[in-house]
This record gives sequence, structure tokens and C-alpha cells, in this order.
Amino acid sequence: MSSVFKELEQKNVTDTPRKRRDEMCTWYDGSDIENVLEEYPQFKDWFDAHHTIDEIDCFTVCDVEEWFEDFSETWITPKLAQHSELPYSLLYHSIDIELLAQNCSEVEDGGRAFTFDKASGLCLCLAY
Repeated sequence: MSSVFKELEQKNVTDTPRKRRDEMCTWYDGSDIENVLEEYPQFKDWFDAHHTIDEIDCFTVCDVEEWFEDFSETWITPKLAQHSELPYSLLYHSIDIELLAQNCSEVEDGGRAFTFDKASGLCLCLAY
């Protein structure tokens, strides 16, 4: 689990400001999802098909580069540290992160979900 989500688990979302700055993205309280979906309508149909407002603890809208930083910290960096010293920047510039985001999009792991909108280059990430 990434440090972003570990930190969120340790915080009580209702005791924090409705909008707060995390290390990479701005996270919002789940009760603000309707307002943000109005601002980013490209995510509304996906959200309505997969989730309900009441189940969302917090969420963020971030660009694909920010999403990749979180993805890398969770899935890639720990494995690379075990097997090699391949620099993050080399990996970042060697793969199509938009294709990676698209291929990983809509995969849920029982507490987190995200979807990628290629046209805007943005990801909607949810913690529930």
C-alpha cells in the first residue's frame, strides 16, 4: 500500500479540512464528490456505475504523472530495490504511462479504485 493511502488510513478524514494537500495530490473528503464530478464530468458515468457517494472516504483528481508516482511507489520501487538499482527516471521515460494507466484503470483492490481519462490526462482515485 502506498504511503499516500497509509497516511490516509491513519487520519480521521472527518477531522481534517475538506480539502487538504497531500504529498502529491489534493485529497478531498468523500462528501465533496458530487461537486468535483460536476467539475470533472468525464468521471461521472464511471463513478455512478461503480460506486455510491456514501462509501467514499476520500478521493483525488490528479494528472497521470502524479498517479504514476503513487503507482511506482507502491508496485515498482519496492521490487526494483530488491533486484536492481534502475533509476526511477529511466523507467519513467521508457514506458508509456498513459497506456499503463489505461490498462490498470478500473481495477479495484478492495479499498481503492481509480479510472483514467486519456482525453484530459487525469485520473480519479478513490479510497473507500
